[in-house]
Amino acid sequence: MSFAAASTLVLALVGLAILMGLAGFCLVSVREREPRAARRAAVLVVAGSLPLFVAAGLPVAVRLGVLAVVASAGLAAVALWLLPIGSSLPGNGRTGRRVDERDIMFARARLRPGSPEHDTYYAMRPENKEGDDRTRALPGLLSLDAAKADPVVFATAEASFAVVVPGSSGRPRTYLAASST
Repeated sequence: MSFAAASTLVLALVGLAILMGLAGFCLVSVREREPRAARRAAVLVVAGSLPLFVAAGLPVAVRLGVLAVVASAGLAAVALWLLPIGSSLPGNGRTGRRVDERDIMFARARLRPGSPEHDTYYAMRPENKEGDDRTRALPGLLSLDAAKADPVVFATAEASFAVVVPGSSGRPRTYLAASST
């Protein structure tokens, strides 16, 4: 492949990538009923890809210049993305107080009634016990006792767990129900 043909191909492929990416953004914006975003994406589809398609038909020297500009802009975008510039809020988005991780729902769901951890935690935080006990009484994940159980869908999900976790029984690890395993 000649140098001229390669530069044409690269410009066309970059233009096509921009066109496809922004067209996808436009379609998603239309589907989400975001007309302002869809209009902006449509303008960017034309403004981003059309110059590259036009440049692909120009003389080799112009194509190389456009490729140099596109490559420079790409490198600058990557550098700006990676550089730690801009303002940082105090605390960096973290809470000012300490968080007891035992209060996180998933940690509480692992507590088993009758265990020392269960008794200690609920002696310290009795306001969480009633809601947690109601949640524990619900059927487990993929349980056929669930209100909207679907044996076909559940069988598919169980098979997926068996593939993802080799050696498992096909049952997912359950956090919210004491009855399932």
